[in-house]
Order: sequence, then C-alpha cells, then structure tokens
Amino acid sequence: MTPPQLRKLSPRAALLIACALLAGGCATPAPSAPPPPPRLELPLDASDHRADLWLRRASPTYARMVREIRARPEVSDLLFRAPSEVPQAAAVFRAGNLEIQVNPEIRGARRLTLIAFEVANAYRQREHDAIDRAVDQGVITTAAEFGLAHELYEYEALRLHRQVLLEVEERVQRPLPAPMFMTTPPPPSAKASQLPDLLRYLEHQRATGHTAHYERWFERRRKARVEARGGSGSE
Repeated sequence: MTPPQLRKLSPRAALLIACALLAGGCATPAPSAPPPPPRLELPLDASDHRADLWLRRASPTYARMVREIRARPEVSDLLFRAPSEVPQAAAVFRAGNLEIQVNPEIRGARRLTLIAFEVANAYRQREHDAIDRAVDQGVITTAAEFGLAHELYEYEALRLHRQVLLEVEERVQRPLPAPMFMTTPPPPSAKASQLPDLLRYLEHQRATGHTAHYERWFERRRKARVEARGGSGSE
C-alpha cells in the first residue's frame, strides 16, 4: 500500500495497519525446542556385546564408565563371558582384559541390568584391588572381613547402576521391567527406585551365594600368599 493510498484511509484504519506492520517487523521467531531423542527398545534378546553397545548409546553414565575403564593403562579390552560357575554375575580382570561374566541361565532384562551393574562395579575396581592387597599385607585375615569389604564397595556401585537405569528409562520412554532392578520387591519405575537398606542388601548377597564367591576368592588369595612365603597354611 502506497503513502497516497494511506492518506485515503480513516485515521483508525491507518493506525491499525501501522500497528500490524510494526508488530510484524519487530517480532522474532521463538527458538524451536530440540527434538527428543528417539525411543529405544530394550535389547532383551541381544548378545552381551550388542547389549553393551546399546547401553553405551542409551546411558551417558554407562558410556562414561566404559570409556574411563578402557582408558586405564592396565586394561586392554572389555570382554564378555558366560561361565556357569558364577552364581549371577562378576567383573574379573584377567590377562589385561576386563571380563564381564554373567551366568548363561540368566536372560532378558535381568542379564542386561547385570551387565550394567558389573560395569559399575568394575569402575570401582581400584578399590577392590586395594582390598585384595590387604589380604597380601595381612591386614584382612578372615574370609568374612574380605567378603564384607567387597560387598560394601558393590553397594556403592548400586548408586551408579541406579543412574544408568534412570537414563535408560528415559530413552525407552516407559517404566523398566521388574527384572531390571536389584531390590526386592522391585519399584514401579527407575524414578521411584531407591538404594536398598544396607543390612538387607548384605543379607541378600549372602543368601544368593554372592558373598560366598568372594570368600572362596579370599581362601585362594590367602593360600597363594602362604605358599609364596613358604608356609604351611597356618598363620
């Protein structure tokens, strides 16, 4: 519309047009929100290796732990094994590799969550190594002490594991299935989960045979120490 045409309009119409032009010229588009990450499906039938890759994609906390573990000079690679002698799962450093071991009878969501937990447990491996050295140094002298010390550090790993579950739940966009949780009874979702009571946790670890696995490891470690010193086995 040209200036001569504007002069033919009533003052009220001209004012409305001017306001509209000013509003259009001054308005700035609102920044668009970033699209949400795509929904992921739990890899319930995947191999352990593929489950690990999926967890790295779904959980920044899990990805960070794996990245930092693999960056340690004493770790060459991350491997997965399924030995039947392990009651549930374990993280073992062997020949420069980190082995995440899960019993072959464990499947689906439970297997996935145990992989995540054992990586969190391995993230604290240097503390576990200090407990092993305490046997060699004669500081820890009984299987009960040894098992309790390791279980306390595994309890701390539950904090990291819970953070992984929170991030996984956000990516699958629905409450996680009950086998994903380490507590009994399981919570309705990761957001509703809490760390278990410490004493109840220790009782559960002993009842499932997990603590006994550490106690057997103590006896092997102690025997090796005695043999290295040329002893008979009694100290």
